[in-house]
Amino acid sequence: MIEELPMTQTVLDVLMYLTDGYLDDGTDAVRDRDSVHAGLLAAGFDEQKVASALEWLESLAALREYALEREPAANFGTRLFSAEEMDRLDAQCRGFLLFLDQARVLTPGERELVMDRLMALQQEEVGLPQLKWIILMVLVNLPGRISSAAWMEEMITDDGCVVRH
Repeated sequence: MIEELPMTQTVLDVLMYLTDGYLDDGTDAVRDRDSVHAGLLAAGFDEQKVASALEWLESLAALREYALEREPAANFGTRLFSAEEMDRLDAQCRGFLLFLDQARVLTPGERELVMDRLMALQQEEVGLPQLKWIILMVLVNLPGRISSAAWMEEMITDDGCVVRH
């Protein structure tokens, strides 16, 4: 059963719904774009938000190859945030990213993919629950990161951030 969608949908809402509803069953949103697009519209999402979400995923797929090819082997330095990044991410979110860096859950290249995709959403602020979803979406789309993605999904579920569909 599809839960009623909020009147003020964001691209992140579409991506969260898509990740929870489609990616779990092995659907490739980039390859199956037409069927995913139709499914999201049938679920009640706005055409423009759906198109933007699918473009976001396509950009992630393109950036994934570029970032992984240039991944430094053991470069776990300190990440400094720009003023714009600090405006979007509060101290809790930045601390969580630092934790993932220190725990080596995310490599520097993966962290930069997360930051790129976060900034591409063009949302004024992203809270910790939304950041976790963005991280999950990045990890799900990376080869060989199933265990990290499962760990992140467990964190989301434990926080009660599940999208109902």
